[in-house]
This record gives sequence, structure tokens and C-alpha cells, in this order.
Amino acid sequence: MQKAQTLRAAIEAALPGLTKDPERFWMVATKGNINKTTSASPNFQWSYTLELDFRETTCHPSLIFYAINQWAGRNQPELLGYDRPGYPFEAEDLDSEKVDLHIELPLTEKVVVTTTDGGALALQHLDEADLSFLAGGPVLGMLKDVWATTGKGAAKITDHVWPKQP
Repeated sequence: MQKAQTLRAAIEAALPGLTKDPERFWMVATKGNINKTTSASPNFQWSYTLELDFRETTCHPSLIFYAINQWAGRNQPELLGYDRPGYPFEAEDLDSEKVDLHIELPLTEKVVVTTTDGGALALQHLDEADLSFLAGGPVLGMLKDVWATTGKGAAKITDHVWPKQP
């Protein structure tokens, strides 16, 4: 589970020391599922919920959420956005300075299976596609222009992309 490792590193980089104590921070994968990507291909995908628990943390939850959101934007981009489901959490204020925080992240990891020239099996965990270019630039600009011009949103974009059938 490479995403768990990279998330731990991202949280540690953003909030040094927060993940060092195993009594106060732990991660576990639950609700796991493996599925093939196509019937003819040996490739497959992991789907699981990564549960993060921060116990008696004095770090404000918003700082933790910010670190996770930054990581998710690069590693699980479909998780966040104004029209996305986000991720659930539970928080319990222990006193004026400490909180217990439980976060559940639905994650996927795609694995490509190939055979080397020597016949050995090679497994490659794919990185998520970098969709940050959609935050601006010509593609989004064109879509916004079409949307604004027609006032009909996706219907007009569809007409623009695919020719109408006779």
C-alpha cells in the first residue's frame, strides 16, 4: 500500500513529529477489495479505506486536514472538489488543548502486471494522473467559454465535442 506510506510521509513533512508516537498516531487499511481492471488483462486495482487515528493530539484538526488535502490533490484527486464526496471524520474534544481525531480515506491503487524478457513477473503501482492542469489553462478556459456562451453547460459542450447524429 504505497499511498499509505506516501501519506504518512506527507503528514510528517507538513507537521513534523505528529506521526512519530505509535500510541498517538496509527493507520490501518480496512474494507479492502481487489478487482481486475479488465477480464483479459492481469492488471488489477486495490480499493480500501485508510483509517487514520490521531490520539490526544494538540495539533488543530484543520492543519491535519490541510496536509491530507494537499496529498489527496496529487494522489487521489477524485476524492476532493466542490462536487466530490470528500472523506468522513470523527473528532472528540478531550479538553481545551487535545482532540482525538479519526479520519477515513477511500483510496485506490492501480497495479500493472507485466512479464520481463527473462520471464519474471513485474508489478508496477501506477501514480495517479496529474489533473492539476484542469484548475486553469486552455482546456478549462475553453470549457468555461463554451459554458458561458451557451448558458446550457454540459449539453452544449457535448454538442461541441461530438457532432450531432442526423
